[in-house]
Amino acid sequence: AHQLVRQLSRDRGLSTEVLAERESDAAVALLRGGMADALICDMVTASALLKRAEDLRLVGPPLTDERYVIAARQDSLALMAEVNAALREWRGNGLLQHLQARWF
Repeated sequence: AHQLVRQLSRDRGLSTEVLAERESDAAVALLRGGMADALICDMVTASALLKRAEDLRLVGPPLTDERYVIAARQDSLALMAEVNAALREWRGNGLLQHLQARWF
């Protein structure tokens, strides 16, 4: 997300300092402690945070339409084939729809 924010800031001529954190709890601590003005994350993380933190809320539209990303090395062709096969199976048997309804 931090790369997307940097790109959007550059494209819109904004001056933005990005504080990248690996863990969402650390990012929330920066926000609550006044060290950050906003927290930007994917929808999966945002949904989880909103369920356990009443003082947080979503503002503005999503920056992208990507809800979740699975990253792998470019040379991991066998891994990506397995991931894609599992996604096709889950899409076909309704598991993905079930998960989306449950979590979103």
